[in-house]
Amino acid sequence: MTAEEYRKMLDMDFSDVELEELTDISGIQIDRKLPLEERKQQYLKRSAIPIWCVSAA
Repeated sequence: MTAEEYRKMLDMDFSDVELEELTDISGIQIDRKLPLEERKQQYLKRSAIPIWCVSAA
């Protein structure tokens, strides 16, 4: 993710987000054996919009 993409996400408003575009975080599996930075990268790759997620819980 580039700095520009990150800034664009931070500027998003909730009304700009389609629920269908959000990642259900309950389905994301991260390898806990990896170092923290690698786990972060796994999460970012698996989330469509990392700062906006939906949880079934």
